Amino acid sequence: IGWMLAGALVLGTIAASIETGRARPLIRFEWIGSLDILRFAAIALLVRLALAEQTFGSVGLLSLGGLVNDQLHTLFLFVLASMVAGVLVAALTLSERNIPYQVLSAALIVSAGAFIDSGATSLTRPPQLYLSQSFIGFGTTLFIGPAILYGFAKMLAKGTQYTVTLLVVFSITQNVGALAGSALAGSLQIIQTHAHASTLANDLPVSNPQIGNRIRINAASISGAVPDPALRQEEGAALFGNSLVEQANVLAFDDVNRFLSWLSFGTACFIAFQLLVGARRSQRSEANVT
Repeated sequence: IGWMLAGALVLGTIAASIETGRARPLIRFEWIGSLDILRFAAIALLVRLALAEQTFGSVGLLSLGGLVNDQLHTLFLFVLASMVAGVLVAALTLSERNIPYQVLSAALIVSAGAFIDSGATSLTRPPQLYLSQSFIGFGTTLFIGPAILYGFAKMLAKGTQYTVTLLVVFSITQNVGALAGSALAGSLQIIQTHAHASTLANDLPVSNPQIGNRIRINAASISGAVPDPALRQEEGAALFGNSLVEQANVLAFDDVNRFLSWLSFGTACFIAFQLLVGARRSQRSEANVT
């Protein structure tokens, strides 16, 4: 991965030098560096990062519980219906003035869905995720359409020769956001799993009478398959260790969902701040005119 990243930087630099030397470049790097496009790219990237909750967080949690794709059909039907609803709401409320508010609403809805999932347990199954995943599906399509149209509005103000640049910027934010979101969530989940496993192991020592009783119950459950008492006791302790690691994984997924929820909420706050700044500037401009 490191070599590929180094190669990408070199090739990206070469591509930029070629494009800036053209009389009519396909990619307008000076426009990419403008404040409006940087804000657009940052918001698109952050929201795409938060959407990793659906592809990694919820599916990963259910897979940890032993569920397979055939058992998730109903859940994804709910997600599909909510995405269609998001498209309809985005289309019915679409206007140049409403686009920032649509993206703001999408970020808040995704944040709410991820926050609901942050309370999952080892007993969580698809029915408990219908609402939260519907929120995230709805927020996904409520975000994508208005975000693209916002970019097109900025592009049309500059000229149709910026079309390729817009498509490149948006596709990069979505592809990088999808890959980086899964990588970030996966890394955080592994780190938090180790942290929770260590905490649980310290809080639940084998010397604890309740833990000893749980190990004996586990050992008794396999007495028919393991006749040796000493080996049976070891297997009982191993089963308890497996359940502890499983619980640590569940807590780690909750941490990931909570982090993605706050990431999406922070994105919404950033959009709200930009709207307030824009409103203040408009008021000052009107006051100066009068």
